[in-house]
Amino acid sequence: MKIVKHKLKVYHGYLVVIISKDLNKVANKYNFPDASKYAAFTFEKCVDNVDSFYIVLDEKNIQYDIIAHEVVHLVNYIFDSHGCQLDSKNDEPQAYLTGYIFNKILKTIKKA
Repeated sequence: MKIVKHKLKVYHGYLVVIISKDLNKVANKYNFPDASKYAAFTFEKCVDNVDSFYIVLDEKNIQYDIIAHEVVHLVNYIFDSHGCQLDSKNDEPQAYLTGYIFNKILKTIKKA
């Protein structure tokens, strides 16, 4: 299992990327429900008043469409935790954060 923690630049907190052979092992470690039917999953956790936003990827099934899907969840978690509203007429903050997170995940995968 590889775990990489990235500090979020604009938004307070961390992006935590976990790449594992066994998603259920990760789910158990973080008290997440059964993950046997997932290709990947996300969750958020607050530790010592700092939000961390997790993406868990199956190292045997890493696909861009799966990452993109999970990044949508991460962006929503981050916006919700900061009281930000998604705005379809001003979606630049959402687009920036989506690209930023996607790139952090890809860099982590390439190093794995």
